[in-house]
Amino acid sequence: AAPTPFGERLLLPSLRRDVYELRCLDRRTGRPLWNAPIHAGGSPFFKAPGVPVAVRGGIAYVATNAGCVAAVDAFTGDVRWIRRYERTDPLHTVARPKRNDPANEMRWGEQFLQSDLPGFVPNDLVVADGIVVLAACDSDLLLGLDSASGAAVWMLDGTTRHAPYGKLRDLVGATADDLFLVADKALVCIGLRGGLVRWARDLPPANGRRSSGRGRSVILGDQVLVPGDGQILVFDTGGKTAARRLVLPAFD
Repeated sequence: AAPTPFGERLLLPSLRRDVYELRCLDRRTGRPLWNAPIHAGGSPFFKAPGVPVAVRGGIAYVATNAGCVAAVDAFTGDVRWIRRYERTDPLHTVARPKRNDPANEMRWGEQFLQSDLPGFVPNDLVVADGIVVLAACDSDLLLGLDSASGAAVWMLDGTTRHAPYGKLRDLVGATADDLFLVADKALVCIGLRGGLVRWARDLPPANGRRSSGRGRSVILGDQVLVPGDGQILVFDTGGKTAARRLVLPAFD
């Protein structure tokens, strides 16, 4: 992932000798200052997609997308906590089909075949109001963790067949009270502190593709902007008004 500036330092998640770790570099010289190993193995990926480190109050939060999320002191490199995050809802006992391991598809002299991401698309960590929100690429769960201890505050199954909006895929961001995610069929608003779905607004299909093909959405003030086919859909963060459509000019 791209390095995160922190004062005169750069915080960089890395994979070195099969160990996922957080490295700290001097931003002027590139000299290593410290590294904090997090874990090795435990991933269905040959190389897990990286996401930038999020820093709040001198604590760096890093998700490996390979089974763990950790909080590390950004000044000293001391690990505050590590959590082996849940990939499926522990209260749901329904057996799910075994996923293919891309690492097993690569053999010497053969071409490596990249499989589809089994969980969410690569999302930045959201840290707000003492909650760390994690949507990992190898997990079906959206997790809200206590930023001080790593304990689970709430969990939301992103693949439940009971949800009319389809599978949750893209974590857009957060306002003071709410999280916003793009699902297969809708923009979904979720309470930041409780993890409860508040509302969902339908989205038109993007060229017949699922939501991961429509591009990144963003929160701008009190609006959520979602890309569409030749247009941008503008939603009110309160969910009280219908979406506006901003048509993009065609290429000449």
